[in-house]
Amino acid sequence: MKALILAGGKGARLKEKTKKVPKPMLKIGKLPMLAHQVELLKEYGIKDIVLLMGYLSEVIEKYFKNGQDFGVKIAYFKEKSPLGTTGGLKEIEDSLKKDFLLLYGDTVLDLDIARLIKFHKKKKSASTLVLHPNDHPQDSDLVEIDKNQRITAFHSKPHPENKYFRNLANAGLYVLSPKILKYIKKGQKADLGKDIFPKIIKKEKLYGYTTAEYLKDVGTSARLNEVNKDWRSGKVKSFNR
Repeated sequence: MKALILAGGKGARLKEKTKKVPKPMLKIGKLPMLAHQVELLKEYGIKDIVLLMGYLSEVIEKYFKNGQDFGVKIAYFKEKSPLGTTGGLKEIEDSLKKDFLLLYGDTVLDLDIARLIKFHKKKKSASTLVLHPNDHPQDSDLVEIDKNQRITAFHSKPHPENKYFRNLANAGLYVLSPKILKYIKKGQKADLGKDIFPKIIKKEKLYGYTTAEYLKDVGTSARLNEVNKDWRSGKVKSFNR
């Protein structure tokens, strides 16, 4: 299975930290976040990786080159202008003939990818979203599922006042069928979780893979510090059941 990593964000909320280094290249422990992701993918036999890049892409390409030194094969797609989570996918649509993984480059994770893929195949899912409870549901895109784990509703942030939803957040890790690409318009900036998935839940079978394994985005300095603390303590790996 091929893995695509969205690594084009500027990381504006991280201010000085991302002036010369793109957000996915900030270090967790001794390695950049992207390097941890590549190592995890390789651990599960996923060695065909595409990095969708934008801001300071040359830093990423200089570090990874063709991936040979990391035991994988890495290709690159550079966005001329920000295209959200979907635009880059549409641009490389011709190379996506089979189901593929999609990750955000600013997340630190350690989970059983083989089990995730097995779930996706068993459900014959068009899109499988990794879902988890987190410590900031008020600031997260939340999802509802039925007893069979099929997704029935999306609740994007910000949420209405005095209305409460289950703490089941979209973690930003997907297994996608190529059929999803037909719902994306070329050259149009859009987000899968906000713009695409909510419109197609009655047309396609979308499933939620619920897990308590470690997956956290590093969008702020506070979260970067927290994840580094979790990494040093061994918490990140301990959550992988």
